[in-house]
Parts: sequence; C-alpha cells; structure tokens
Amino acid sequence: MDMLQFYRSGEGKINDLIVRSPTLDEICDQEELNFFSIAAFICSIPTDYMAELDEKGIRYEDVDEYWFFLHSILPSLQSDIVHIILPNLHIESMILGTSKDSNEEIVIDPDHQVTINKDTYIQLTRFLRTMFGFKYEPKIAQNELTRSKMIELAKRKKKKKKQNNDSSVLLPLISSMVNCADFKYSYSDVWDMPFFAFMDSVKRVNANRTSNQMCTGGY
Repeated sequence: MDMLQFYRSGEGKINDLIVRSPTLDEICDQEELNFFSIAAFICSIPTDYMAELDEKGIRYEDVDEYWFFLHSILPSLQSDIVHIILPNLHIESMILGTSKDSNEEIVIDPDHQVTINKDTYIQLTRFLRTMFGFKYEPKIAQNELTRSKMIELAKRKKKKKKQNNDSSVLLPLISSMVNCADFKYSYSDVWDMPFFAFMDSVKRVNANRTSNQMCTGGY
C-alpha cells in the first residue's frame, strides 16, 4: 500500500481489498467503544480468545491464526462498521475455496471480485494494528500450570471488562489538539479528518513538544 496516497485520501488497497481510514465523525456516529471493539475483533488471534476456546475444549495454541480469521472472525463480521473500514468486503457473498497456486484455503467473493488469502490477511491485520494501535501479543505457555493460570486470568479479565464502563480515548486527544496552537484544525473541521491522519498529527505535535521542552531545558 502506498502510505502517502493513503495519508492523502484515507483509502488504499491490499491486494483486492479496499481499506479506509474512518473519519473521526464516522467513529463518533458508530459509538467509539463499539467501533474500536469491532475493529479490534478483525485483528483478533486465538490468544485473545483463549478463555472462550478453552470453554469449548479447544487448546488456543493449536488453532492457526489464519484459520481462526477465516472460520471464526469473518463469518461474524456483520456490521456497518466493517464496511466503513473495508468497503468492498461483502461477507454474505463470500465462499470458502482453495487456491490453485498454493493449495491454501481462501475466501472468494465472485460478485465483487475479491479474494482473501493468507498474504492479504497478514498485510491487512498488520496494517490495521498499526493504524489503530492494537497490540499483537501471541502467547505460548511453557507448561500446563502456566497455561491454566493464563486462561484463568483471561476469564477474570473478560468478566471485569463486561462490568467496566470504559471512558472515551478520543475525547481527551481531540480536545487537546483543537486547543493546541501547533494543530491547524478547529473544533468544527477536525471531525472530517481521517483517523490515520489525525493520529499522525497527535504523534508529531507531541514529538515537537518533547523536542522543544528538551531544547528549553538545555538552555
């Protein structure tokens, strides 16, 4: 993907798949926590669902990440949020198949001429994690005792997450930026910014502040 073009237009392609950077307005309209929950789900790996898999009697470390994406994640992506990020991904039209070249399992959408193979999956999830700041944390336990403790901790985190009413991550960032002299967008027009471009601005303004503080401290 050409990152300069993506920065300019907020849209690019990974093989057949179109990828968009949603605007802040779109994220807000879809409810921020719900939006990021769906976006993170696209990038999920078996480690993230070790508790759920364990309840089904499946060892998470025995599940291939790409297989998990094809059989657990893709079929569950029935959401308007998905079309904001991946506008030409139509789950209802996709069918499982096998690549003639590599003999690997793939999904094909013959109606919209979209094919997702392992290379597309790897590039897509890597890019989305970079854009949204999601962590990639595969975990392998050294022994059964450690494994059981990891799963128990995952179950507790899952229960705690349901009880928590998480606060907005974007609110303090947007408020800080529109009140910052180094940021050229106002409260009215910041909402039209693609998320990718906005977060790039946040990083660069913070870097400039840190640099200026270091210079001031030096003098």
